[in-house]
Formats: sequence, C-alpha cells, structure tokens
Amino acid sequence: MSSNSVERKKTIIAAAVTIAVFVITVACFGVRLSLNDDVMIGDILSGCYSGEPSAMTVYMRVPLGVVLSVFYRIIPAVPWFMVFQCACFVCGFYLVLRRALALCDYNKKNVILIITALLLVFSGLYAGSLIMLQYTVTAAMVGTVGIFMMLTTDTKLKDRATEKPQSAKEVSSGQKNGDVLSYEQVGRLLGAGVLLLLCDQIRPQVFEMVLPFLVVCGVMMFFERWLLVQRTASKQSKKELMYLVEVSTVFLVAYLILLGADRSSYAGDELEHYEKYNAARTDLYDYAGVWENEEAVEYYKEIGIDETEQAVLKNYAIAIDETADVQTFESMAEYAFSRRDRFSKDSVKNAIWLLVHRMWLFNGGDGSVGDGIYGWIFTLIWLGTLFFMILNRDVISLVFLFPVGAGFMSMYLWLILRGRYPDRVVISLYLIGAATVLGILYRSRFRADLYKVLTVQKPEADSRRIKLPAPDKSVVLKIMIITVVAMLAAASVISVKKAYEEKNRLDAINADCKVLYDIMNANPLDVFITDVYCCVDSSISPPTNLVSTGGWMTGTPNCRIRLENLGIMSLDHFFSSGKDFRYVCREGKGMSPEILSDYLVSRYGWSKKFVLDECIYTDYGNFMIYSTAEM
Repeated sequence: MSSNSVERKKTIIAAAVTIAVFVITVACFGVRLSLNDDVMIGDILSGCYSGEPSAMTVYMRVPLGVVLSVFYRIIPAVPWFMVFQCACFVCGFYLVLRRALALCDYNKKNVILIITALLLVFSGLYAGSLIMLQYTVTAAMVGTVGIFMMLTTDTKLKDRATEKPQSAKEVSSGQKNGDVLSYEQVGRLLGAGVLLLLCDQIRPQVFEMVLPFLVVCGVMMFFERWLLVQRTASKQSKKELMYLVEVSTVFLVAYLILLGADRSSYAGDELEHYEKYNAARTDLYDYAGVWENEEAVEYYKEIGIDETEQAVLKNYAIAIDETADVQTFESMAEYAFSRRDRFSKDSVKNAIWLLVHRMWLFNGGDGSVGDGIYGWIFTLIWLGTLFFMILNRDVISLVFLFPVGAGFMSMYLWLILRGRYPDRVVISLYLIGAATVLGILYRSRFRADLYKVLTVQKPEADSRRIKLPAPDKSVVLKIMIITVVAMLAAASVISVKKAYEEKNRLDAINADCKVLYDIMNANPLDVFITDVYCCVDSSISPPTNLVSTGGWMTGTPNCRIRLENLGIMSLDHFFSSGKDFRYVCREGKGMSPEILSDYLVSRYGWSKKFVLDECIYTDYGNFMIYSTAEM
C-alpha cells in the first residue's frame, strides 16, 4: 500500500470518528451555554444586549470578537458564539486523532487503541464541557491541542512518520533527507502557534496559565536541537535550529500584533476608566468580599459609605450606586486584604491542606466533591513519565519534567490562595498540565533515537550505560497505564453523568426564568430593574427592557447604550427623575425592595413605595414583581 493511500485512509478514519462522536454527543445530550457569562458574551457579539453586534466583550480579545460579530451581522439567526465553541472542540478532536494516527504504524490494532484512548480522554475530560459549553474550558482545550501539536512535531530524526530514522553517518554528513524540518513540520508548528494564539483570543487568563508550560516546552525543543548541532556540527541541523527560531519569531510577532490591536481598542477615556473600574470591582467581589462585622461597618463609614449604601453594595447592586467608583472598591478591598493575609504562613498551610484534599482525597475540604479522580490521573501520568525517564536514563526529560510538575502544583496553590478555583478553571489546569507531561513523554522517544544516533560515533559512551529492563516490559509501567485507563473510564462516567444532571438542572432553571422573561416581553414599554441574583443561573438571553443592578458589564459602553435604548441617560438620573419602573427579585434572596427603597429615599428623597404586583412560584425560587406607587 502506497504512502499516500495510507495517509488518505488515516484522514478518512479521523474525520469519520470525529463526526460520529460529535453527532452522537449532540443527539443524545444537546449543547448549551453553561454560564450567564457565556450568554452575556454571546448577546454582546450578536447585538441582543445593546442593539448592535459589538466586539467589546471585555473578557475575550477584541480581534476574535470582531470576527464573530461580523458573522452575526451577516447571518444574525445563527448562534455563532456557540457554533464557534463547538467548532473548536470538533477541530481539536480531529487534529489530535489525526496526528496520533500519523505517529504510529497503520494497522488495525494501533487504530483501535488510539481511537479508544482518545475517546476515554475526551469523555473523561471534555465531554461534559462540550455538553455544557464554557469558554474558559474551550480556551484550555484549544491551548492543550496547540501544545500537543507542538510537542509531537519532529519527534524523530526523519521528515515523515513513514520514513526510517537516519544513521549517524547521514546526520553528520548533513544529507538532504535528514533532520531538517519539512514544510509539513514547519506548517504543523505554525498551526500549533495559531491554536495557542486562539487560546489567548478566547480567554487571555487561560493563556496565562498555558504560558509557563509553553515556555518549558519551547526551551526543551530548542535545547534538543542545540544539542544535536553541538554533537554533529551538521549544516542541516543548524538550519533546522534556525527554522525553530523563525517559527518562534513569527508566533511572537503575531501575538504582539493581536495584543496591540486588542489594547488599542480599549484606548479612550471611557474604556480606560472601565478597565480600572472592572479590576477594582473584581478584587472586591471576587477576592476580598464586602465584610459585615462591626469594625468593617465603622471603617466603611469612615471612607464615606453609610449603612444604607453598604447594604446596596453588599448585594452587588453597583449599577444603581453612582458613587461606587474605583477608589471606593479599592478602599473596601484594602480593608479585607489587611485583615486577611492570604500569603501568611497559616494561609499557605491551609491552602496546601485544601489542595491535598481536592487532588487526592476526593474531598474538597469545604463540602465539595473535589477533583480527586483528575488529581490521581495527573499524578499517575506524571509518575509514570518519571519512571519511564529513569529507565531510559533520559536526563533531558527529567530536567524539564520537574518544572512542569512544580509549575502545576504552584499554579493550583496560587488559585487556592487567591480564593478563586471554580471547576472550569481547575479542569483547565489539569488539561494543560497533563498534555504537557504526555508531550514530554512522547519526545523522550525522539531523544532515545537522538542518543543512539550520536553515540554511534562514540561507542565508549554506550558502554558506560547501565543495562535496564525495557520500559515496554516494565510491570510497574503496565500497572500505572492500566490504572490510568481505569480512572479515565471512571472519569468518563462521572463527567457525562455530572454534565447530564447539570443540563437537566439548567433546563429547569431556564424554564422557570422564561416565565418571568415572558412577562417582561409582554410589557415592552415597562422598565424592569432586577436584582443581580434574580436569574444569575439562567443561560437564556434576558429581554431588552431588563436592567440588572450589577454585573461585570456595569460601566461599559455597551451598558450605556442599552440604557439609552430605554430612554435612560443613567440610573442615577432615572431614579432622581421619579419615573415609574418595576422591580423584580427572588423571595428571600438578594436585595429586597425594602433595601432598595431605603437607599432611594436616602439618596434621592424618593417619595414612592413598592407595591407587589405578582408573585411567580417556581421550583427555582419565587419571583416577586413590584411596581412603584405614590405614598
């Protein structure tokens, strides 16, 4: 069978399996956006939020936002943000499967093993995140595939996967079919760069998690080639090293251009102010918190925040308080940070205890399930790789394997110390760490070939090596592999089951919130001001006449345009004008109408009262709809 025929068959198999996996997944479970953050981003891109498609989604890079918003302008009816995330999963699965097939001999056994292994990894780590789309995990998946494609490029001294490794004589003489990167390999490296750039465009914070692992992998690849140049003095080896430099330079330049385009989009007084505002808001509400003890109440009073305003800020109603500015948020956060040293000896000790419980004891330590099974999978992969390197005397791999393990643990510990480690962030870290370790494991095969090639010229070097059992016959490695496979199978069941349960829960929440939204849509001339926690768990787009009292869009140009579409120049002006509106909250949760009324009376001398119009009873919670009336 010809080489081209084999490659075509591998392509067809990869495409067929990919299509089958995603068609079955979508048909059985469906796909939906998981979080209100994703819904908000989709609404901004589509124009549902402010009336016109916009690229200013705050947490995604602007260049990607521009592309997606253009698609919304062309065909508005298609949910492009959801389609884009699904496309990332489909392409990622195909690229990994196709590359894995290219790296092995083509026979029935290998094909079945590779497909089975990838299905286990996908169902255990990704399936739940496809069913319940979260752009954070999507970014991690894209970055993970980028690392995989980079590390599996040029893994042996040959141009194509079907060619034989070179001899030492061929390497030293610099023959043309030697160790020079082929166009295919350079293209693969550039493709990996595109995926890594896309990771940054989707979620820059996730790319920051990828970056340390990317640096380790890049240094390792350069060191391999530098070593080959030093030992062979081959012109072709030097040329290949320059190829790597050129590809890296192209990636860096592209990254800086895209970053510059994103940063320049936020130039201007309004957006520059918002970035500072959003950073201060994040520190306060995501990390510090609004404290309620007596000392905190007195401190807040000293900086000009009375108890009425404190009640409003405690309920995250920052949109109705025009005095809630950067300085206010920073001052409130400063109090919390000064009273709670997150990096003290006790804090670090507690964080380590929590990390151990989440990773290996199947107990989050705070009543949550934790990440136990994923922690053990990562740990066994890392230990198995370590054992393999020791058996092969692969010092280079060992040098780079330890920083990866230490980097993973340090980053996890940092997340805990910072106080923000939701599942979507933690699973992203596991994906990135595991992909890097497996990539290093695979590249050790390249170094084994490299060692054989180099030591042919120096037989005495081989005589000093200790004869060890072949890794493939190691009982310890076999046990580790079987254990990891078993855990991946268990993780597959857990992941899909959890996603299915979450899907059903979210469908029920959406159905309940839709009842409320239908009332708002039926009264388009009324302004509905809602407590920020009213439908925070919903993943359906809210009506255009809904104004939330808080959220991360507060203070953005899109938020200002949304208010202007309702004839509201600002909420401060709206409340002071005494115009009627309807207030919606959930019974017993969030900001009650009494708190809002006290604030309006205190701030604006409000002379009206809230009257209960309707109570909607749902499983999600009872929605209370109030209208304003004269005293």
